[in-house]
Parts: sequence; C-alpha cells; structure tokens
Amino acid sequence: MPTYGQRISKEARPYTIQLPPIDKIEIQKVSGGERIERVDNRKILLGADVQKLASLWRTQQYNYGYSSSCHEPAYAIKFYAKDKLITYVSICWGCRNMYSQLKEQDFIAGFNARSAKGKQLLLFFQKRLG
Repeated sequence: MPTYGQRISKEARPYTIQLPPIDKIEIQKVSGGERIERVDNRKILLGADVQKLASLWRTQQYNYGYSSSCHEPAYAIKFYAKDKLITYVSICWGCRNMYSQLKEQDFIAGFNARSAKGKQLLLFFQKRLG
C-alpha cells in the first residue's frame, strides 16, 4: 500500500502541488486507455470553478514513485495560464494515478483516490461531465 502525502517527484511538482496560478481549465470525459484516444465530453471552466479545482488539485494526497497498474482514465484535465497550456493530465481512479499527456512532460503521479479530497475531485468531474 502506497504512503500518501506531498512527497512527489520533482518532474511532477510543477504540475501538481506547485501548479502556478491558473485562469482557465478544460475538463474532459475520455476513453481509450493510457494515451487518450477519444474525448467524449468537455467543458471549459472559468472564474470561481477554476480556483476551486486548481486548489483541490494542488492539495491532493500525492505519493512518489507510484506506477500504473491499469491507467484507464475516465477524465483528463488541461490547465491554462494566460492562454498557454501548462499541462494536460489523464486521471485514473482505478489505479489511483495521473499521467501526463504531453510528451515534454513525462511524469506519473500517484494520488489517494479514496481519500476525501480524491473523492471530491471525482465528484467535481462527475457533476460537470457525467
């Protein structure tokens, strides 16, 4: 069983616990496995929803060195600052990890999907995308 907290690889930090100020987020309902093959639904978030989700993202219980056992993401997220894409990450609650979808950002971050914050993150996506 992994140990969760804020211990995370230096490659993942700028896109997780040290995510910079964000002004737009695109959330997606996805399918197709590790590398997303299809976006089934999407929604652009602005204003208060952006700040709520970015804060929830930064404060997830992450763990270092957790590898994928299935990575069949249901959702993905794109963070933007001043119209620049900061990161694009797929999220799998089954194997409890996040995987960068950008080639220049090769990282995997485990997270405690079963914690209160992990459940809040899932609920955030479900309420907005189904």
